[in-house]
Amino acid sequence: MPHILVFHPDDHPAHLKKVGNWVITFPPDSPLECTSQLIIRSVIPPQMDKQWQLQSLEIQQTEVIQHWEIISISYFDGTHLKKLNSEQFNIDADKMMNGLILELKKYDVYVELQ
Repeated sequence: MPHILVFHPDDHPAHLKKVGNWVITFPPDSPLECTSQLIIRSVIPPQMDKQWQLQSLEIQQTEVIQHWEIISISYFDGTHLKKLNSEQFNIDADKMMNGLILELKKYDVYVELQ
């Protein structure tokens, strides 16, 4: 089952550049006219502790304009940088995503996880 981020109509992620500690960019290998795939990346360096720290997520726009499918997430587990694709999501990935959603909300960017 795909994990979907639903952005408020006023918060199209391709029009955002930096929100709090997060930078939203296009993948390095994407054509200039392609705005259907984005990377949301943390600007905070990984901390050496035992909590999982979301570092980046790759999202792709679906047929519904405000709906963006999460393709993969990268996180730091305190010792290594790891990457999960959408089929590997677990309760910890959902917790990290909810933390990101709460942080974006502080900056009036409204997103829901479906």
